[in-house]
Amino acid sequence: EYHTKTKSSVIKYYYKFLEFGYYGHCKDYAKSRSVCLELLDIVRNNKSVYRRQRIGVVYDNLSRCEYYLGHFKQAAECAQEAQKHFNGGSENYCIALEQEFYALFAMQEYIQAEENARKMLVSATRKELGAFRYAKYNYLLANALFKLRRFTETLNILSQDLEISKDKAGWETGVRTLKIMTLIEMLKLDEASLAVLSLKQFFKYNDKKGATISVRDKKILN
Repeated sequence: EYHTKTKSSVIKYYYKFLEFGYYGHCKDYAKSRSVCLELLDIVRNNKSVYRRQRIGVVYDNLSRCEYYLGHFKQAAECAQEAQKHFNGGSENYCIALEQEFYALFAMQEYIQAEENARKMLVSATRKELGAFRYAKYNYLLANALFKLRRFTETLNILSQDLEISKDKAGWETGVRTLKIMTLIEMLKLDEASLAVLSLKQFFKYNDKKGATISVRDKKILN
């Protein structure tokens, strides 16, 4: 290992980040988590690599590892720790908020998840976030509101022209599915039936265009 020969903390830092990326690519999140803890030690204890923001980035990555390992409480705590090391309103800060949202949602802490989603939307302006991320945060808010049975608010968000709808094989499917679920809960069954038919046509159209429709999405339609 080159970094052990040079005794350079900087080289060791970048080497470990490459190692972290490799294990993440292999979906070996236990090893990814272990490397993250090593990175945390390297950044904290070496002046040559210490940066406040770097600590935040490591905690954010650690949060992802904990999430994929099913350790949702730890994932939320790591995401909160990451936020402390970023400037409020920065891109990294919003990413850490988003990571916390996923953990809270997985723990069924929907009130906190809603608060978190709203914090994402006000932490930076729409221009700073970009249209796609701003739309994604609105969609995440809609999911939290749906779980809180606040269906009118959910439908109001889903009825907007969201930028994520341009991702036809991904986010748009989620938007359409959640809208159908919301209409059913509101007992707007005629509208729900039309939305289901529209989803079927949407899948057919995208299939002809060569877009991949996942097995999960096909099962949802059925």
